[in-house]
Amino acid sequence: MTIASTPVLTSAESALRTFGPVLRAESAASVQNGGLTPTAVDAFLQGGFALFDVPEYLGGRGENSYVACQKMVEEVSRYDDGAGWVLHAVGGFTGLFAAMLPEEGVRELWGEGRSATIAGMGAPRGRAVRTENGYIVEGKYQFASGANVATHFVGGCAIFENDKQVFLENGSPAFIAIVVPRDQVILDGNWDVIGLQATSSIDYEIPSMFVHEMFTFSMNPWPERVLRGAPRHRVGLGVHGVTGQPPVSLGAARRALEEVATLAQQRKRRDGPYATVADQPLFQHDIAVLDAELTAARLAYYDFVAQVDDYATNSPDPMTEYWGDRAKQASRYALDVALKCVDFAYYWAGTTALRRGNIIGQLFLNVHAMNLHLVMDRNAILQAGPTVIADLVKDGASR
Repeated sequence: MTIASTPVLTSAESALRTFGPVLRAESAASVQNGGLTPTAVDAFLQGGFALFDVPEYLGGRGENSYVACQKMVEEVSRYDDGAGWVLHAVGGFTGLFAAMLPEEGVRELWGEGRSATIAGMGAPRGRAVRTENGYIVEGKYQFASGANVATHFVGGCAIFENDKQVFLENGSPAFIAIVVPRDQVILDGNWDVIGLQATSSIDYEIPSMFVHEMFTFSMNPWPERVLRGAPRHRVGLGVHGVTGQPPVSLGAARRALEEVATLAQQRKRRDGPYATVADQPLFQHDIAVLDAELTAARLAYYDFVAQVDDYATNSPDPMTEYWGDRAKQASRYALDVALKCVDFAYYWAGTTALRRGNIIGQLFLNVHAMNLHLVMDRNAILQAGPTVIADLVKDGASR
C-alpha cells in the first residue's frame, strides 16, 4: 500500500469542506474495505487531519487549543465516524510523539518534508531492556486503529533490568512508548468485526529489535514537561487516555439525529394515523429531549476539556487524580447520551436501518462498539463518584 507523505495544509475549515465530503462518500466502502479506502486515505492525509496537533515548524497546523483539536475530531466524525475514530487515534499519537520525543527523533519523523502518521497501542504489552543509547524491544499488540494510514507504529513496553520488571514506588510498572517504521512491523490483521470496521484496528507485532532512545519517551512516569507544542500534553494518561474518544461518539450521535430527522419526514409507519414519522408526537418529544441531552453532553465535555487546557497552561502543578475522575465522568456521560441517540435513530428508522450499508445502522453498530472500549467501562463512573460527592459537599459548605 502506498501512503501519501505530504499533506495539503489548507485551513482547518477548508480541509473539512474539501475532504469531509470525500470521507462521507467513501464511508460505506470503507466499512466493506475493513479500513479507509484508498480514496479516503488520500483525503485524510491530504487534508492534514492527523497533523492538526503537530507544531508548524514540523509541518503541522501548530499549537491549537484542546477544544479546537477535539472539535476537529467531532466534525470529521459527523462526515464519517470511521474516519473520526482513525483521527482520534492517529492524530492523538502523532501529536503526542511530536510533543514528547527528543529533538533528534522528531527531526527524523517530521523534518525535511517527512510527515509521520502514527498508529498503535500505547499499553505496555511489550518488553524493553535498557542497553546503550536505547532499548532492545519486542511485543505483540492489538487495536492499531488507523493502521492503513500509518507510516509508523507505537508500542508500549514495560521496562526490564536484569530480567526483572521495573516498578515505581507506587507499585505501578515503569514503561515507555516507542515508535518504529511501518516496514519493521509485522501486520497480523484480525479485524473481522461488526462495528468500527472502517478503522482497520488490526493486531501487529514488533519483533525483537534495537530502538534508539531518540524514538522513545516515558509513559510511566509521565514526563513533567512538554518539549514542544501544546502544554496539555503534560496531563498524563489519566486524562489523555479517557478524553480522546468522546468527540467521535458525539459526532456520530449528531449525525444519527440528523439522518433520522431527515428520514422521518419521508417515512410513514403503518401503526398510526400520522402522515409521516416526523408528525408523530412521540417522535417529536423524544428527539427534542435527545437534542437537548446531546447539547448538554457536548457542553459538559468541552467545558471540562477547556479547564484541562487552562490548568495545563497556567498551573505548574501536576495533574492529580481529581482530573482523571472528572475526565471519566464527562467522557462516560457523553458516550451514554450518544448511545441513546443512536438507539433512538435505529428504532425510528425501522427496517431501513437493517439494510447493509445504511448509515443509521452503521452509526448504531459503531457507537455500540465504542461502548466496549476499556477506558469507557462503566466502572469509570463508580471511580469518579467519591470525587463528585466531595465536590458537592465542599460547594455546599461554602454557602
